[in-house]
Amino acid sequence: MSVFDNNIKPLVNELNSITNNIIDNLSDSNEGLENLDSLYQQRTSFIKQIDTFISDDKNKQTIRDNESEWKSMMEPLRVKDENALRLLKSKVNSMEEELKQREKQKNVLLYKESGK
Repeated sequence: MSVFDNNIKPLVNELNSITNNIIDNLSDSNEGLENLDSLYQQRTSFIKQIDTFISDDKNKQTIRDNESEWKSMMEPLRVKDENALRLLKSKVNSMEEELKQREKQKNVLLYKESGK
C-alpha cells in the first residue's frame, strides 16, 4: 500500500484518465477540437486539486520522504501530458494548413470567375 493511496492517488488516476481521453480525442483524425474544452476544464480542476495538496507543508514533507514513489506516480502523467500537447499542436497545425488550402481554392475560384 502506498502512502499516497488515500489522498492524492485517486486524483492522479482521474487526471490520468482525462489525459487519456484528451489523447484519444486528438489522435482521432475525424474529431475536431470541440470536445477538448470540457476535458481541459476537467483537467485544470484536477491539477488545481493536486497543486493544493502539494502546497500543504505536511504533504510537502510526505512527498520529500517518499520522493521515488511520488516520481513514479507523476512521471507517466508528465509524459502523457507532453504527448497530448504535441498532438494538440499537430492538430492545430493541420487545421491551419487545411484553412490555407481552402483559402487558396477560394481564391482560384474567384480568379476563374472574374476571368469569365
